[in-house]
Amino acid sequence: MIVRDAESVLRACLESVRGVFDQTIIVDTGSQDRTIEIAKEFGAETYEVPWADSFSVARNESIRHAKMDWILWLDADDTLPSSSAKAIRDTVNRATERQIAFILPVQGVRPDEAQGTRVYHIKLFRNLPGVQFERRVHEQVLPSLQALGGNIGRINAAMVLHSGYDRSAAGQEAKRARDRRLLLLDLKEQPGDAFTLFNLGATEYQAESYRAAIDWLQKCVKVSHKAGSHLPRAYALLGLAHHRIGANDKALLAFDAGIAAVGPHPTLLFDSATVLAHVSRFRDARLRLLAISEDTSWSPDSFDPAIFGTRRSFLLGVVSQELGRHRDARQHYLDVLRLEPGHIRAAIALFNVARTQGDGETMSLAVDAVSNSQGYSEVWAELEMERLTAAGADAERSMREMIDSNPDAIGPIYCVVKYLLDRAEYDEAEPLLKRLNALGHAQSAYVLGLIAESDGESDAARSWFERATTLDPCHEDAQSKLVRDSS
Repeated sequence: MIVRDAESVLRACLESVRGVFDQTIIVDTGSQDRTIEIAKEFGAETYEVPWADSFSVARNESIRHAKMDWILWLDADDTLPSSSAKAIRDTVNRATERQIAFILPVQGVRPDEAQGTRVYHIKLFRNLPGVQFERRVHEQVLPSLQALGGNIGRINAAMVLHSGYDRSAAGQEAKRARDRRLLLLDLKEQPGDAFTLFNLGATEYQAESYRAAIDWLQKCVKVSHKAGSHLPRAYALLGLAHHRIGANDKALLAFDAGIAAVGPHPTLLFDSATVLAHVSRFRDARLRLLAISEDTSWSPDSFDPAIFGTRRSFLLGVVSQELGRHRDARQHYLDVLRLEPGHIRAAIALFNVARTQGDGETMSLAVDAVSNSQGYSEVWAELEMERLTAAGADAERSMREMIDSNPDAIGPIYCVVKYLLDRAEYDEAEPLLKRLNALGHAQSAYVLGLIAESDGESDAARSWFERATTLDPCHEDAQSKLVRDSS
């Protein structure tokens, strides 16, 4: 592990691996806080080295002190669930001599998201002579492993949780500025290096500087060897960058060029299908999706395995629905929910397909999927009302009965409120809106502001609009009201 000024996260990381590994090595590149002290509390071997503008230099220093047969590298803001630790130990114990490394999923953990971003890294490898990281940033151990030969596999039963990723605009820009600087140093040392060009393109793509991304990525694919694991991703990002600026014809040409260069790679097939669906070429999109196969010959770090699961199934559902293949669409959405029961978009799409077919049983399945994931949310309540109405039931009465038995259920309350507001029954709606407000429902505060405004109560209206923006700082309608009142 390499660290610097990591006192806020290091303790959780080391606690998660306490007693799991035979040796813990921490290389510090210049901490000014209690990082080293915390590391020593956990019995870690600590080494201090100056920051050399290179993540690889620091990582290789940590490898230099490793004495065990296998090495697992982590970041200071990673944690390892106990089940993952067991899966890693089990994998190492039964690994054959030909197995020299394993890829693990790294799951981003964010408090504001049900599920963060997932990436895949070679996290576990044998401690063999010649194994080392290279490059100043986006450091890679793969080339040295490939030079040794052997197999690189996956450990699907293990996962590293990454919780310290700075998603703020300032944090992201600082990271991109650092990466650009280090990548340009790499490029100066290795002019025309394909992987560096790829990472420069990827950095600009993440910065939404799509034209700059296109320039770097075009240079990358020109000089890349077909065996490079980055090449499919380079063509994919090139296509997506064209798509982002509205050049969909060029996007599809980039995807096709990638497929011609490297073959039917899962990423290229999936991303091209996404753009084909965007331009309403649904039959072509469906064919691309059906062509995706779990070919184990692809470099194992060059694609997201979810392409074989929820992502492909959901997009197949969308294109099948557009093609009028409702039975197929139903099955694809059910496949998504089987793999990811909390996939709300799939549940809503399944409901809509079932509604067009008058399939009450499947509508109920979709409603249940939402309630199992979100409880009695607004989404659940709206779908349930549609289901009840389609079945000829009194939806409003059912929602009122739900409120009686679940007085804090936001969805049913808000649905009844909307019935009342549609009938201009504001006096009856107001106490329900205030109940929602007490439950932290921003839209209800905004509606109370509108009612107060219509009654000529400007101070009360402003207070409600302020309450709405407190509950939801991104509530644009409430913000507009406050700006207008201030002008």
